[in-house]
Amino acid sequence: KAMREETRGGVKMRRFLLTNTVGERTVLYLLPGLDVPISASEIRRSMHGSKGRKKSGGGSAMVPAAVAEYVREHGLYR
Repeated sequence: KAMREETRGGVKMRRFLLTNTVGERTVLYLLPGLDVPISASEIRRSMHGSKGRKKSGGGSAMVPAAVAEYVREHGLYR
């Protein structure tokens, strides 16, 4: 839970030390300012609207074309 601000390679980040109930620890890094106010529901709606697009035409404007293609190929977000 301890938070520390760091800069690595000119990139500012927040470093958190997380501990679970059995005492195992891991570090979580967050990059402030990269949050995007979007919900999974919005992405699903957008993907439903892009179903008819050709493979090479990309997909939803909310996700990269490669992600949209993966979603279509694997039948996700139906």
